[in-house]
Amino acid sequence: FMSPLVGSDERNFYSRVVEFDSSFAYLQYLYNILLTDPARLQHSIETFAIVYLPFYDLFNISSPKLIITLNIALWITTALLFRELLIGYSDRLGDVSPNIVFAVLVLSPTAIYWSSTFAKDITSTFLCMAAAYLFFRKKAFFFIIVLVFATMIRPYSVAVIAIYISVV
Repeated sequence: FMSPLVGSDERNFYSRVVEFDSSFAYLQYLYNILLTDPARLQHSIETFAIVYLPFYDLFNISSPKLIITLNIALWITTALLFRELLIGYSDRLGDVSPNIVFAVLVLSPTAIYWSSTFAKDITSTFLCMAAAYLFFRKKAFFFIIVLVFATMIRPYSVAVIAIYISVV
């Protein structure tokens, strides 16, 4: 079975699992960065763990392969959110079934590959889609929270979210 640590970024992201004993220790680390060098918080190497480290704490597992479970759940949720947006808000579908769009997204070889790596791609896509979904549902407070998390992982997430909103 392929290792989810396929490159240097993946190894750096995973190193946070080994480096910190708990999510609380990691939050203390982020707080210290905020006080001493806030510019470092613009780098996903520092901030991505805020999403996955609690998942590792919850199951008390340190294997890098646990990320695959999280990524698959996030990708299926992303596809479901997109399907719901298409059903509820898009008038441009024509003869395209939202269920077919869902199936194509879930079975996409690209998504399957990225779901099996310790990278931020699936998480970032999920957060952008969740933000778009919350925008359409008029959940401003949660939209802003998700937007902040998304931009912590990928600073240009605002542009991606704007594209998602304009396409639907």
